[in-house]
Amino acid sequence: MNEYEYIYMKKRKDFGRYCNFDDVEPKIIGQIETVAECGNMFVEQTILNLVLDNICDFSEHSVNTARVQTKSRVMIHTEGGWPKEVDYSEAQDTLKWRKRLEKDPVFVSACRALTKQTVMCLEQNNTIDLFEHYFQLEEPDHLPENLTMKTVAIFKDPSDEKRSVTKIGWHPEGPTKIVGSYSNLRFQRMTDEMPMASFIWDISERNVPLTELRTNSPLICCQFNNKNADLLVGGSYNGILNYYDLRKGPTPLYKSAVEVSHYDPVYEVVWLQSKTGTECASVSSDGRLLFWDVRKMSEVTDECLLTDGNKDNPKTLGGVSLEWMQEAGPTKFLVGSEHGITLACTKRPKKAVEVGTWFGAEDRGGYGAHFGPVYAVKRNPFHVKFFLTVGDWCAKIWMEELKGPMMQTPYYPSFLSGACWSPTRAGVFFLSRHDGRLDTWDYFYRMNEVSLSHKVSESALTSLSLQSQGGLMAVGDAEGTITLLQLCDGLVDPGPNEKNLIGQMFDRETKREKNLEQIKKQQGGAKEKEPVKVPDGHTIDQAEYQGREKAFFGEVGMTGDDLGTNLTGIKAASGGKAHRGLEPLRISSHTLSQESAEAGVLINSLETQLTEQKEELAADSDITNHELKELIKSFNASFAPHGKGYCRGGGWYAGWGGQDAQSLAACAAACSSDPDCLYFSFKKDVACSRYDSTAVRCPLEAARNNFVTFRKTPNSPLCDWSSALVLTGARCSDSFGDMRDHRRTHAEAYCQLTKSCLGIHWLRKPGMDGRSATRGWYQACAGTAGVVKDANWDIIMKRQAWKPPRGCKWHDSSNNNDSSSSSSSSNNSNSNNNNNKSFKDGSQMANSISGTATAATATTATTATTTTLTTTGHSTTLELVISAFSENLLFIDPMAALLPGVKLWLYCAGKPDLDPRCVPVPNYGGENYVYLKHIIDNYHSLADITIFSVGSVMRHNNDFLLCRKLNYLLDKLNTEAKRRSFPGFATMALKQDMVEFHFEPSFDIWDYNSHVWGNVKLCRPSIAPLGDWYQHFVDSDLHQAACSGIAFNGIFAASADRIRRWPLRSYEALHDELVRCGANRSVADHYVERAWKAMLDNDGFLGEAAFADFRCPIRQLIVEHCRATKPGLKPDCGEIE
Repeated sequence: MNEYEYIYMKKRKDFGRYCNFDDVEPKIIGQIETVAECGNMFVEQTILNLVLDNICDFSEHSVNTARVQTKSRVMIHTEGGWPKEVDYSEAQDTLKWRKRLEKDPVFVSACRALTKQTVMCLEQNNTIDLFEHYFQLEEPDHLPENLTMKTVAIFKDPSDEKRSVTKIGWHPEGPTKIVGSYSNLRFQRMTDEMPMASFIWDISERNVPLTELRTNSPLICCQFNNKNADLLVGGSYNGILNYYDLRKGPTPLYKSAVEVSHYDPVYEVVWLQSKTGTECASVSSDGRLLFWDVRKMSEVTDECLLTDGNKDNPKTLGGVSLEWMQEAGPTKFLVGSEHGITLACTKRPKKAVEVGTWFGAEDRGGYGAHFGPVYAVKRNPFHVKFFLTVGDWCAKIWMEELKGPMMQTPYYPSFLSGACWSPTRAGVFFLSRHDGRLDTWDYFYRMNEVSLSHKVSESALTSLSLQSQGGLMAVGDAEGTITLLQLCDGLVDPGPNEKNLIGQMFDRETKREKNLEQIKKQQGGAKEKEPVKVPDGHTIDQAEYQGREKAFFGEVGMTGDDLGTNLTGIKAASGGKAHRGLEPLRISSHTLSQESAEAGVLINSLETQLTEQKEELAADSDITNHELKELIKSFNASFAPHGKGYCRGGGWYAGWGGQDAQSLAACAAACSSDPDCLYFSFKKDVACSRYDSTAVRCPLEAARNNFVTFRKTPNSPLCDWSSALVLTGARCSDSFGDMRDHRRTHAEAYCQLTKSCLGIHWLRKPGMDGRSATRGWYQACAGTAGVVKDANWDIIMKRQAWKPPRGCKWHDSSNNNDSSSSSSSSNNSNSNNNNNKSFKDGSQMANSISGTATAATATTATTATTTTLTTTGHSTTLELVISAFSENLLFIDPMAALLPGVKLWLYCAGKPDLDPRCVPVPNYGGENYVYLKHIIDNYHSLADITIFSVGSVMRHNNDFLLCRKLNYLLDKLNTEAKRRSFPGFATMALKQDMVEFHFEPSFDIWDYNSHVWGNVKLCRPSIAPLGDWYQHFVDSDLHQAACSGIAFNGIFAASADRIRRWPLRSYEALHDELVRCGANRSVADHYVERAWKAMLDNDGFLGEAAFADFRCPIRQLIVEHCRATKPGLKPDCGEIE
């Protein structure tokens, strides 16, 4: 090969000048003087001699052990004792010899003699508990470590409006990303401004979502594709499926066509195993299981209609959960329904998808269904024949070959919302609860109690998902927060031989259930003929009680099936009793059949109940036995049985709780007297729900909850007013119960069933009355009413000794004790009698009206019945409770002068030196805390009447509304005579433009304007909305009639008896609810403000008290007092003037 080189040459001159160095004298550049003091600060180090080496130390030991002597032994056993002619190696020969010997009398007598010695031992052995645990403190060999789980990250919904996390999905390629679906599934709680987006989160970045998934309707569920993680499918609230490709953007790449999509929200969607990875399945509460290919979403590839299996009249079952697992079989699907049962569906090639098994359905041979929707159904990943379901208050474990649960957890105090198995441990599963806790069950360790209960959130948990490796879990709550939890090794690493031991346990339980079913089949016929023994020792002959049942319902013209009270229905009802205990519950058909023993007792109780109702009706209405029979016939002719359960959908307008629910006759009378009522659903002491025409055909649901529904027949008679007195050109001076835009029959029916109603008057001519411009305004006349001449109105009056017509019953809305009720009846009777003395016929009524028209008196009619204070020997005590903060309190002295003998309680939550009479209290939001504190501190020593008022009485707002409200109470209590006749509760009802403020139980202050008044920070109540909150704390239901004219601004008066109608613990619970938020004003403070009238009034009716006085007479007295006491200090009187 050739070599190439090039030589570079550089001349000497190019190197620069030559350096020549000379010696020079030294120069001092810098000098530091020695400081002796600094030298004393140091110590001279002595010389140390060290020897270092890295040679390892070794030691040698020798041990001489004793020698072990060993021996080898062999033992052989040869069967002997047989005669020579018997070859013991032949089984036939030995068997013949045994049979011959067993017939020998000597052998028989020898056996009898020997067994006498063993009988006592055998009997003692039978008394021993075979399942007794001898060593309670002994720890098992597989005792795990202390189980723990810790919070790793929290992902909060970035939207302003709080939404629930409905579903969570993990990224298939590892614990790196999660997708959360956000929506609000509460009925009619989804606002127009609610955001629609869902988010994908990176677990290493918890502040900002990684990706946003946009859609026109909130996503209920969303899952990653197992083959390609860039693909997702999600189900929307409007029933449409959305297909996403993250490489193309956050909007759906494809959407399912509306005409083939679900009609209801899509609650679950799963990807299926296929070559292309594009097939999926979805389920919805519309009762359909749909199969899709995301490449062509304009049509479904297959469809399965979820029904109850009834061929003649199939009913659709809404699906809320779906489970599919490749290991269990690619054609098997499990669907959890809204009705508490689980369906097993099979999808075979070239065949229609069909439902094969209904787990828990009683009419299909099952048992043990949930009492609510099945929110989760999950197969065990190690033993796929067994699956877990969650609904109502417990979780249950099922097996594919059994139609009932073989194991279940004890009932929880709160609802369960989700469940999942551990992917690494066969005996571990997790349950999410509505009280914010996550429970861990470890069946490999123990089965009688929870292994670990972890508090995740203060809100209800709504979803959970465990990562495939088993170490991370994502839990979502109702506030839109996803909590990422790290599980300890004890919950991830499997125990020794855990999979086999759990499988053996499941097999034992399966065999046990099958044996019980076999025993039941063999002994079923005999058990039906035998009398049933109930726990109290009585013996019930089912045939006898079935005969009594048939005769009983035949008398009233109905069947046991119509009312859901036959033996079969009661057996189903008794099967729903909550089993409480520490041991895991095992449920079988044999167990449920034993519970039918209570059927006879329930039937006997029902028959006794109707007898008592007959006696009660006879006592209240003077109805004879003949009339009672006519009443039963009338009921049978007025209503036809519609079925078990209550109406699903719409149409409900009244009847939850109340006295109408105390008996079937009272409920039927309430519906019969109401022309708007077309259906009613009855459950004793729970509901008498009435439905109007918007219920359409009233499709039924919840048939197992002991509701029974009747429909009104066309010839249903209404109560008539044939004996009433009619007068034209007059109206009542005192009225209540506005029924604007109602029919006259509605108003008549209302007055018929209300004791304090003397009659009704209505506006006859439109546009002629100063208070209203429309006709059809009906009002009930109060029992103390006078009559005023008015050409635009007509009156229809009850006659003296009016009684409710046959088939109707009085509305008695009073909740007082017996003494107050009797007093109320007496007062009403006297009032009616006095009124009817003047108007025994139409002529006398006309003569009265032709005279001078009496002015409208300012009497309160805020209650349906009037209870007077019975004070003997002493004057009525009166106290005034004022809640102040920093207001001007100069009005107290002149106002107190108008109330002789009043005692003042002045509570100051702001400035303690505001007034010398101040009792300092903490500032917990508003006046309602002060009222509750006063009631709690003086519960047993309350005055006869207490006036509650705010301190800001003299504000200008709304034409001195607060002053007018307080003036109204002073006018009612300024004399001893008025105090003695005080009805028990009074407040000036709040109206605007002559229309009462309608009450809305679902009112949520979070969206109310006071949220922004003065930048007030509101604290959420423990329960919302108002209707649920009131039911929880007051243990009662809200009714619009009881809450009309709410005591806004906290100014009202109540007697001690009315306050004590609720126990002290109720007020203490309300007090704790307000204190819970500390200095931040609670929404519950507004709830309490709206609850006073409902709690203390007699479920009352709105009267004309609001129009009694639009002026404030005491205001001028207070202004004069202010000027006299503080001349020249106008700022102090500015708020007043």
